[in-house]
Amino acid sequence: MKIREHLEQTEARLERIRRDEYLRELVGTIGADPLRPARSEV
Repeated sequence: MKIREHLEQTEARLERIRRDEYLRELVGTIGADPLRPARSEV
């Protein structure tokens, strides 16, 4: 296993998900739309 390569990939993924843009990408995906109430609340 290439530990250094794995670590670099993991760090790159972590950097991506820490950005605000990542949260905006999730809006509209299953279970990740903060602007809509749950169906049980409607």
